[in-house]
Amino acid sequence: MNIWINIFIIVWLGMLSVIDLRYKKIPAFMSTTFLLTTLILFGEANLYVGIIAFVMGLLIIDLGFMSGEADLKLFSGLGVVVGSQIFSYLILVVGLGIVYKIIYKKIIKPKEDECAFIPVFLVTYLVMLFSHLIG
Repeated sequence: MNIWINIFIIVWLGMLSVIDLRYKKIPAFMSTTFLLTTLILFGEANLYVGIIAFVMGLLIIDLGFMSGEADLKLFSGLGVVVGSQIFSYLILVVGLGIVYKIIYKKIIKPKEDECAFIPVFLVTYLVMLFSHLIG
């Protein structure tokens, strides 16, 4: 994958993570722009994976990990990006999400009901990106 695409994804997820942590709300145009960009760049090869990611995202919302439209759009967009690694991506998101939610609820902001989840996508993407360098 092109290094500039990776930089775009990391910067975009970084910006959205800061916004999510601070305001607990992501502007719709930012999450939609991310989804559309990933579909334009990878949609021809990975559209079906994006659909699978969307359905899995709905299930993750039902389990209480993610809560909003932005989470679902970003999860689906990243599903399009990771392509055939979708199940590794899902396992990482759920695994890191559990650890993150425990830390967030117990240490970071124990009095808040809602948990900013987009940082999990950023960390998951970085782990998947750099796991190729490690492994």
